[in-house]
Amino acid sequence: MIKSTKSSEYIFYSLVETPYADPICAMALNDHMLSLGTMLGRITVYFIGDKRSILLSEISAENISGASFESDYVINLTIGDKEILKYEFGQNQSGQLVLNSHSREEIFSTAEDHYNKCETSFTLIGKENVLVIDLNNKDLDGIKQNISFLKVITVYKIYL
Repeated sequence: MIKSTKSSEYIFYSLVETPYADPICAMALNDHMLSLGTMLGRITVYFIGDKRSILLSEISAENISGASFESDYVINLTIGDKEILKYEFGQNQSGQLVLNSHSREEIFSTAEDHYNKCETSFTLIGKENVLVIDLNNKDLDGIKQNISFLKVITVYKIYL
C-alpha cells in the first residue's frame, strides 16, 4: 500500500482473499482498517498498518448487507435484515490491533416477526443509524425502534 500525496487517499497493492463464488457485498474503510462482508456472511478485517487480515466469521445466517465505522476502532455490520454485529478493536502490548469485544443484537423483536418480513425488508447501516426498508408491509410491528448502540429508522410502504 502506498499513501498518495492527497491526505487519506490510499492505493492498495495488498489482496484480501475471498472464497470462490462468495462476492463481497459490504465494505467499510478508514485510516486503520478495511472491513469486508460477503454474500455467504463471511466477515474479514484487514489491518492497514501491519498488513494482515483476520477472519471474524466464516459464515452467517444471512448476507452481510452493510458495514460502517462507528469510530476509528469500532465496526458495525448488518447481517441481512436479521441482526447487527458490533466489533471493537484495540492495541495490544506490541501495538498490533486486536479484537477486544463483540456484541450482537436482533433487529426484530421475535424470530416470527423476522420470518414474516424477511422477504420484503432490507437494511442499510450508517455511523449512528440502521435503516430498515420494508417494501410490502403496512405496519412497524416487530421491528425494534432502538438497538442498544444504534437508532433504527424504518421506511415502509414504498411505491415504485
